[in-house]
Amino acid sequence: PVEGAPPSERTIVYLMCDAENLYIRFQCFDSQPDEIRSTLRTRDVRTDPDDNVEFILDTFHDKRNAYFFQVSAGGAKGDGLIGPNFFTKDWDGIWDVSVAINDEGWAAELSIPAKTISMGSTHESFGLNLQREIKRTNERIQWSSPKRNTRVFTIAAAGTITGVGTLDQGIGLDIKPFLAVRGSRHWQDREWGGDVEPGFDAVYKITPSLSATLTVNTDFAETEVDDRIVNLTRFSTFFPEKRDFFLEDASIFNFGRSRYSQFLPFFSRRIGLASDGTPAPIIAGGKITGRIGDLNIGILDVLQDEAAGVGLKNLAVVRAYLNVLEESTVGVLMTYGDPRTDGDNVLGGVDFEYRTRKLFGDKVLRAGAFLVGTHDKPAREDILADPDLSDEFGYAYRVRIQYPNDPIQATLRYREVSEEYRPDLGFVRRRGVRDLLSRFEYQPRIGGTVRQIKFGVDTNLIWRIDDGDIETAEFELTPFEVELESGDKFGVEIAPTIERLVEDFEIFDGVTMPVGQYDFTRFKVMVETADKRAVSGKLEAGVGGFFSGWRREIGGEINWRPGGWFRLSAEAEYNDIELPEGHFDTSLVALSLIFDFSPTLSWSVLAQWDDISDSIGINSRVRWIIEPGNELFFVVNHRMATAEDLDAPQDRNFRLRHIETEVTVKLAWTFRF
Repeated sequence: PVEGAPPSERTIVYLMCDAENLYIRFQCFDSQPDEIRSTLRTRDVRTDPDDNVEFILDTFHDKRNAYFFQVSAGGAKGDGLIGPNFFTKDWDGIWDVSVAINDEGWAAELSIPAKTISMGSTHESFGLNLQREIKRTNERIQWSSPKRNTRVFTIAAAGTITGVGTLDQGIGLDIKPFLAVRGSRHWQDREWGGDVEPGFDAVYKITPSLSATLTVNTDFAETEVDDRIVNLTRFSTFFPEKRDFFLEDASIFNFGRSRYSQFLPFFSRRIGLASDGTPAPIIAGGKITGRIGDLNIGILDVLQDEAAGVGLKNLAVVRAYLNVLEESTVGVLMTYGDPRTDGDNVLGGVDFEYRTRKLFGDKVLRAGAFLVGTHDKPAREDILADPDLSDEFGYAYRVRIQYPNDPIQATLRYREVSEEYRPDLGFVRRRGVRDLLSRFEYQPRIGGTVRQIKFGVDTNLIWRIDDGDIETAEFELTPFEVELESGDKFGVEIAPTIERLVEDFEIFDGVTMPVGQYDFTRFKVMVETADKRAVSGKLEAGVGGFFSGWRREIGGEINWRPGGWFRLSAEAEYNDIELPEGHFDTSLVALSLIFDFSPTLSWSVLAQWDDISDSIGINSRVRWIIEPGNELFFVVNHRMATAEDLDAPQDRNFRLRHIETEVTVKLAWTFRF
């Protein structure tokens, strides 16, 4: 917590390599080994509740892209990809780790094959940064640039390692065949179904820094299910990409993403999704990703099968950006195809991202701008049915500047999106608007029991292009948010809001908000306990106006981690909304059970229920990592729709209907050459 102070405990890191692997050993000494938190074992779990170590490898030493690795004292491991304005933990690399706790502390030993990571041809130097977190003292220890403004994710602040030598990446070919056996049962109609789906993925390193990937008969049965969300807005909900094929080298395809934006000219999750929201089979896909000198390039092409009345579709993306200055980039993006209609869609754009961590000596500054245009061509059948339909040309642009430092953080962003902007391989929540966003946070450090206090003001003004009137004005005021030395937090938020509806909005079944302007203010309090405890949680409660009426909300989660073999978490959200147009409430409950039999064998069960879809969804997933790269999955998805039996002559009892079960067994094996 004190910048520049000596760590409370000693840490030694050893780096070694042979012809094929990079080895890293963390020796984390601890004077109180009985207080080491080690409750997590599962692959890709959030390791924050445990003592843990993290590091990044900038294998091209370009100060813009890196691999991320983390290990907890309990043996859980995770990895991810970092790029300009991009981070994902959904990438899974092939590597191994062993962890041990003894009287001196705890140690982790990692083996990272050269075949797992892309790198430059010479291997003369890597960027590297290392971090250790001690949960007992809520302490973060960082090797290179140990300052609050430069977290371990700040690639440009990483140190340099040399002497690695030339690592052998073989001929650079990975072949991963898989077999998925699937069975389904619709219990009400007594219908059975099932199929056997073979397929394979292959990756070939054309050069040490440029890879070609092929997927055939792609199957995503093992992908984690999405968290349910109660959406009380009139805009679509964003769900992140979780599929391995699209996550590999995903940072190269990033365009326009920032921390405060869900505006994506390219969003890979659109691929493989039919117009009715159901999955559309992917027959095959290929991509080339990597680097040629200072040029970063990504080419993606996918063949999507017929689905929901839409014919066979070819979908393509090209992204390239050039490293300029010390940490900045300039690039282009093009997408082609519409996965949800028989029409065509093209998007093209240019962007510039500027970054420096040397402002005023040691401060960070980020700035960027992009311009994109779209051409949307309706399907021939639609034009015949409606001769007034014609091609549409749309545009969007954004400029942004950020000052993400400690104790002051500030952001200013302006964006304009035309009504005709149609990114059919992208994601946009509103069109025909101008958007001005500003954020300011002041977070002084107090010392003693109180570690830090946050004061903040966020403003987001959105107005229509056609008439120039405000559509939304949101103000989020944080009078205070306090973080204690223990890691516990509590705070208050006040949110005055103006919403102008330009068309009627059905906010709930049978409840419609009419056109007009609505002014209201909401108040929210938050309490969060430190996740280092065996039992931890978070509680949020809010009350205040909501459109023409009143809204009361409460939500929270509780986590129980009694040891390294079992975890339980529960989340709930409740809204009680009173409007002149109607009174309704919403509920959402999620329960997660995870059994960690070992770091390579786990069983997770996620049950979710909400009264909007009126259904219970249960996902049961067994994952056995036979060895890194070779895995067996056993997945059960069970859905039960719920409702009152209005036709029953007896009491109107709550009952289950439309019960559907799908069982999938998938085996995937990786052969490396």
